[in-house]
Amino acid sequence: MMAGMDPTNRPEPGPQPPDPGPEEPVWQAPSPEEPAAETWLPPVVAAPKPPPPEGGEPTSPLEAVPAKAEPRWPMLLMLGSFVVLAASLAFWWTSRSPSDGQAPFAPTAVPTGTAPVVIPTGAPTATPTPSSVGTGYAFLATAPDGSPYRWNPCAPIPYVVNTANAPAGALADVQEAARRMSLAAGMEFRFAGTTGESPEQRRAAGYVVQGGQGPAWAPVLIAWASGAEFQALGYDPAASGAGGPFPGEPDVAQTGRYVSGLIVLNAGIVPTPPDGFATPTSWGIVVMHELGHVVGLDHVEDPNEIMSSGLTQPRTVTDWGPGDRAGLALVGRQAGCLPEVVPPAA
Repeated sequence: MMAGMDPTNRPEPGPQPPDPGPEEPVWQAPSPEEPAAETWLPPVVAAPKPPPPEGGEPTSPLEAVPAKAEPRWPMLLMLGSFVVLAASLAFWWTSRSPSDGQAPFAPTAVPTGTAPVVIPTGAPTATPTPSSVGTGYAFLATAPDGSPYRWNPCAPIPYVVNTANAPAGALADVQEAARRMSLAAGMEFRFAGTTGESPEQRRAAGYVVQGGQGPAWAPVLIAWASGAEFQALGYDPAASGAGGPFPGEPDVAQTGRYVSGLIVLNAGIVPTPPDGFATPTSWGIVVMHELGHVVGLDHVEDPNEIMSSGLTQPRTVTDWGPGDRAGLALVGRQAGCLPEVVPPAA
C-alpha cells in the first residue's frame, strides 16, 4: 500500500440514475450485404469456372453460350432416299414386261371384228409422213394421201402357231418375237394357242371364220413348212420365211386397213437357223422380220435394220434399228386408233 493512502477514507458515492430495466429490442432492416436473421439462406457456393474458350474470357459472366445447332443433313438424306425409292418403284411398275405376268398393254377389250372400237377423246389422227426405201423404213402399201395402210392398233391382234415341222424352240421364239413387236409398235399381239391349220388351208378357207358370235377375222397364222411346201406356195426356196398382212394390195383399199395375216417359215432352209435371238439369222430374228411385214413394213437395204432384205448386205442387228422403230411408230399405237372393220357374213 502506498504511503499516505487511507483505505477507509473513500469519497461518498453521489446519487445514482434510476434503473432503466431490460432494453427493448429495436428492429432494423437488414443491410443489403446480408439477409435478415429470420430469412437466412445457405451460402451460395460458386460453381467451378469452366476454362475460358479460345480467344479469351467472355465479356460478361452472364454471357450465354449458344446451343449447338443440330445438323440437318440426316433428315435431307432420308428425304432424298425416299424420293429415289419412290421414283424407282414407279419406273419398275411402268416398265414391267409380260414375263412379269402382265400383258404389255391393256387395249380396249373388244372382240376382233365384232364391234367398232371407241376412239378415245383426243386420240391423235393418222397423218404420218410418207416414206420410201432409203430413209430407214418403207411401207407395203399407202393410201392416196400417202399414209400407210395399217391395223387398228388399239385392238388386240390374235395369232396362232402351227408347230408341225418347227424346231424345238419355235413356240418360245414366236412368243418372244411377238412381245418385242408389241413393245416397239405399241399394239398387242395376243397368243391365241396352237393350231393344226396349214398355210394351204388358210389360203383356201379365206380370212373370215365363223364363231359363236358371228363372223370374225381369222387370227394371224404362223407356221413352218417343209422346203417342198414352201416352194409350192410360191416362195423363194432360198428365203428363211415369208409373211404379210391381209388383205394385200390392192384389196386393202377396200377395207382401208389390215385385219389378218400369214407367216410361213421355211423348215428346209440350209443352213438351218439357230433357235433364239443371238445372231441376225436366228429364228427369233426371222420371225421379228416377218411380223414387220404383217404390220405393213416393207424391205429396206440398210443392214442395220431388222427389215433389211439381206439382198445387198447381210443383216447385222439382233434388235429393232432406228428406222424400224420410226416405221413402227407410223403404223402403231402412236399413229392413233382406227374403227374396226366388220367382216362379211358367210
